[in-house]
Amino acid sequence: YLYGWNKLDRRTHLWFGWVYFIAAFASMVVINGIITFMLTSGKWVENHEFWVGFFNPTYFPSLFSRFAFSLALAGIYALVTASLQKNAELKGKIVKWSARWIVPAFIVLPFFVYWYIGNIAPQVWASAKGFMPTATRYANLIVIFSIATFVLSLLTLVKPKKIHVVLSLVVLASAFTTMWAFEFIRESIRKPYIIDNYMYGNSLYKTPKAGDGGFNLEHINQKGVLKTAKWVQHREIAEQNQIAAGNEIFRVQCQSCHTADAYRGVKNYLQQRNWDTNTIALMLGSLDAMHNGVMPPFAGTEPEKSALAAYLATIHPVAQKPEVTMSGKMMFQNNCAMCHRADPGDVVYSGLKQMDQETIVAMLEDLQALNPRMPNLKLTENERAVLAQWLHE
Repeated sequence: YLYGWNKLDRRTHLWFGWVYFIAAFASMVVINGIITFMLTSGKWVENHEFWVGFFNPTYFPSLFSRFAFSLALAGIYALVTASLQKNAELKGKIVKWSARWIVPAFIVLPFFVYWYIGNIAPQVWASAKGFMPTATRYANLIVIFSIATFVLSLLTLVKPKKIHVVLSLVVLASAFTTMWAFEFIRESIRKPYIIDNYMYGNSLYKTPKAGDGGFNLEHINQKGVLKTAKWVQHREIAEQNQIAAGNEIFRVQCQSCHTADAYRGVKNYLQQRNWDTNTIALMLGSLDAMHNGVMPPFAGTEPEKSALAAYLATIHPVAQKPEVTMSGKMMFQNNCAMCHRADPGDVVYSGLKQMDQETIVAMLEDLQALNPRMPNLKLTENERAVLAQWLHE
């Protein structure tokens, strides 16, 4: 299309442009079906019909939203091109023409996004609130930068013949930030699933399915992940291979999202909390409750959980559980904040806050009496006293 600008006649050149547009739009139609299915699988989970999964609840809202935004981007690309022109008349003409694409697209975009949000299940949005409010934070970015893009695009019409390249690039950057924030939200609220309510992010099936090879939560909890996974060296756990087996469990269950000490490295996480092997093992039992449920549950037997804990402990070795030298706030942050918030909206926190200090100390002695899902951390008397004092303040 570009190289034929001065070589092809107008009709042929436009034909190439339409072919490019149709091909690009067709790719969006297909890709949109895939990524919306991953977020809102809808009734496909029940009937597994292809078109039910493809034309899922958010398919058309997402398609219209993306198409509107693509029209806006087309106008913005033209705006950047216009800002580079030396001819003032030509520059002004292209700037006005580009605004016809950007402004209307940003006017209708909020309606399509509202339609899109309305078709996302409430339980999916639940992961966007609380301990990892990624969607809330990035939603603010969408509002700020979409308004900025719209307003700046209108400002280009004030003096279209004198628009500077810097302004056009700011509009472009603002638009890309809007789209980036939208995509980040879409990815974050899907967690812990790769297919909503069907398959976890580590390819573990939520419930048994025909042909799943046993790689489902129920089977692995009974038989073990090492005996179920295809590509592992250690099928049995012994004292001699416990750490190596734990490494393999980490690779199978965790490495889809985490590395040991690089991207989303668990080393930094362990360093912040200074957990020993026993504490790590206890915490592994509540993975799906941590950070508002953005991680899959640990799947495997108790020996496998111990092996994974032993491996993780080698990433940041702690000889023994350290004595209490931190404040109650830090104790809460290191031991409780993965699942609880220090605000009135958290049931456990607000309940303890209303009790006297002695009662809190007594209740912290048996955490599982508060909730069976809570790890039995076996806090020392000193630790309970420090934490209770902070909670009571």
